[in-house]
Amino acid sequence: MSLRRLRTGLASRLDADDPATPDTLIDGEGPGSLPPRDDLTIRHTRAIWVARRP
Repeated sequence: MSLRRLRTGLASRLDADDPATPDTLIDGEGPGSLPPRDDLTIRHTRAIWVARRP
């Protein structure tokens, strides 16, 4: 899941007061988690540029 990778990448930037918020959102079991919601769509795109010298 891309949210787990995003959370790992942001771990050093999170505020020390609330490090558990991303875990709560990603957790599939909790009442505040994102995965069981049917009114939310998460889309993730990645752009890749490829170039070659003439």
